Amino acid sequence: MAKPDDIDKLMAQARSSGPLDAVINNASLFAYDDSDTISASEIDRHMAVNVTAPALLIRALNEQMPEGRQGAVINMLDAKLFGINPDYFSYTLSKSACHTLTQIAAQAYAPRLRVNGIAPGIVLPSGGQTEEEFQLSHKRNLLGQGALMKEIVAAMHLLLDTRSITGEVIILDGGAHLQPPARDVAFL
Repeated sequence: MAKPDDIDKLMAQARSSGPLDAVINNASLFAYDDSDTISASEIDRHMAVNVTAPALLIRALNEQMPEGRQGAVINMLDAKLFGINPDYFSYTLSKSACHTLTQIAAQAYAPRLRVNGIAPGIVLPSGGQTEEEFQLSHKRNLLGQGALMKEIVAAMHLLLDTRSITGEVIILDGGAHLQPPARDVAFL
């Protein structure tokens, strides 16, 4: 998804069976860097996958949307945007840009498209986390648990089915954003 040609091919293939009603931007690059190791090439790589591709997919969905129909977009974000830390620097920067994309695309493409986001907390082990560390990171949340995949899917259904929601982000992290750690959970 890092190349515009890939996006055009994907949309053409998807449209072959009729107009699309929705896009869920879930592809993501998640490579570690920090303030001492960031580089232009790493920032560019993250931006291409985490911002440029979603922006172009949203535009393509809008362009093919038939008159009188309304489509929906869900951008998969990250709960760390609401409890920021400097680990995974380029990733965090790019997901922050995707959050902004969610808001401006909701304005720019209304009323034809509704654009929202879901920001899950830790769903899979981060970095080199062991299973024990992964479970412990969930227990540190205010609710003592993280989001389950079925809860993320339920949030997707809510955003896809509720025609009065646009420009919003649902945070699914067990309350972790209300007591953010100083480091990514991979390092706790």
